[in-house]
Amino acid sequence: HDVATITRYAYERIEQNLPMNGVVEVPMDASIGRAIEDIFLLIECSSEEELQGQIHYLPF
Repeated sequence: HDVATITRYAYERIEQNLPMNGVVEVPMDASIGRAIEDIFLLIECSSEEELQGQIHYLPF
């Protein structure tokens, strides 16, 4: 949920061409079940290479 901190560090790593597995931002008001379902769907529909260096924001 720490959008201000984690995304800043993620973008810094991307800009410096450092490896970053990827970040998924989940809104504070998201239900746990919905967040898990959406993260699972993202992982199932993406390859590992597609997720590397990416920052995903789950819409709710």
